[in-house]
Amino acid sequence: MVRPLPKTLDPVGGFRPKQAGVISPREFRTLLMRIDIRDKDPVLVARDTTMLWCCYASAFRAVEIAGWLVREALYPDGSLCPMTRIRASATKGSNPTVAPVVVKDQRAALNSWFDMRVQKGIMLGSPKEYRGLHPDSPVFPRYYAGRVFESLGSA
Repeated sequence: MVRPLPKTLDPVGGFRPKQAGVISPREFRTLLMRIDIRDKDPVLVARDTTMLWCCYASAFRAVEIAGWLVREALYPDGSLCPMTRIRASATKGSNPTVAPVVVKDQRAALNSWFDMRVQKGIMLGSPKEYRGLHPDSPVFPRYYAGRVFESLGSA
């Protein structure tokens, strides 16, 4: 005898799981314009804009954005990876994931963000690899008091 599925697994029975809404490209551009506020720190604007591009164009989750490392985004020669592999410890589940980084505007935002990090001296490593950024630093470090980023190894 086959038992019926529980309500959570049987949408026909009336229960529908909550799903995230989808925004149009026009709504996304409007969102980006709202971030670019003149009196806000340009480093924060660049970081936040690039984070949104990664969420929108590559479907990154917030936990994946927070855990994404420079060595997963860049090749050692400093070029941007077209496909990025995010390790299991930085994903929602217990498996690593692969995400495309192929949208032209997203790639431009990432390249600008990495260039700004180097220019501002944010979590640098060897100047010969990863554009001079520390490979184990997060792509999007936390920002405090308008000038101080978290150090490597701190939570």
